[in-house]
Amino acid sequence: MNREDAVNGIMRLRTFVDFLSSQGVEDKSDYRALIKGGTIDGFMNRIFGFGELPLNHKRPRISSLVSAHFHPELPLIGFNYTPAAHNTLHLMPESWTPALRLCRGIVFDRETGDLAALPFEKFFNHGEHPETSDLPPLSYTATEKHDGHLGIIFHYRDQLLITTRGDFLSPTSKIAAEMLHKCSWLVDWNKRLPTDVTMLVEIIHQQTKVLRDYGLEEKFVLIGCRRNPLVNPDLPIDYSYEDLGVLGAELGVEVTRALRGGNVNELLQEICSGVTNREGWVATLDDGRRAGCRVKFKYRNYIGEMVRRKLSLSYLMKRAVSGNLEKMLSTLPEEIYDEALKMLGRIGLVMFSPGAPKEKWRRLYDLLPEEDQTESFKSACRDFAKQFVRD
Repeated sequence: MNREDAVNGIMRLRTFVDFLSSQGVEDKSDYRALIKGGTIDGFMNRIFGFGELPLNHKRPRISSLVSAHFHPELPLIGFNYTPAAHNTLHLMPESWTPALRLCRGIVFDRETGDLAALPFEKFFNHGEHPETSDLPPLSYTATEKHDGHLGIIFHYRDQLLITTRGDFLSPTSKIAAEMLHKCSWLVDWNKRLPTDVTMLVEIIHQQTKVLRDYGLEEKFVLIGCRRNPLVNPDLPIDYSYEDLGVLGAELGVEVTRALRGGNVNELLQEICSGVTNREGWVATLDDGRRAGCRVKFKYRNYIGEMVRRKLSLSYLMKRAVSGNLEKMLSTLPEEIYDEALKMLGRIGLVMFSPGAPKEKWRRLYDLLPEEDQTESFKSACRDFAKQFVRD
């Protein structure tokens, strides 16, 4: 996202914060009550730029795409896009407007409307979105993507706070607050981190583990720093990798490692290289036209492991039979959501072919090699065909 889009999105969200404050919204229950009736959807459409898009009847209500979270003691409000956003908007990528993309943990002061924390905006996997497809062979800087939870560290009222992108009181936020206290007490991060800078870290802890095995390590890994563009109009929003290294040395915190190359397509070879126990890379292209554009490249083995652990044809069919397939899909990480759709597509091709239930469940068997056709899988196929096919 370029500076102009970032500033525009921040100002739009600030207007939304001011509106919520004028309506007396102070917590989640107030927010839910306000959006429940749909009476502010028109206003939200203008704020988030949906009114400037072509009409699309398949686009969900804007109020279903944005969630708000509130600090329990301080007048802070954060915004995050919802599972409905990442599960539906891949079909209408233009709906990822700058304001909505910034709802990835961004935090404002409810009393003043001032920006308090500016994490990375929503960015996409290679090939997942028009801006990350058909990339030109440009030079790049890529930083390693770690397999933990994002921590957003920022100054507020002479203290350092940390939150995740969805909740000030999440279990991870509480763990991270304890870690921050230990780290910042030793080196006095409060004085060393500029007050207009948001510090972004990966929280590595046993309770934030996804797939990668970090052993018993508990640490922050510095992955980025962002200046407030409303305060620093003449400086880049993002720290350079060299500036990250300087700050990391001052704070005594590990900095994520980087790769640089002359052609971003080199990363496509890297992620297919057979590397294990690593998640991937986030590349920034050295191109003014795509300034600020980040692209995720995840190792094929990592994605494969996610699919093996979380998805199977049998599991998808069982969820459909039980009636909670859609709810389950909303919980999937973005990186494997597309894999789930592909698997459902394979099931759909069988189900839309002619034939009685018995014929179809036998064709469902053949979606797996014969040696993998367990009795549990065959039972799921039969139950699925019986429920969704009529003679």
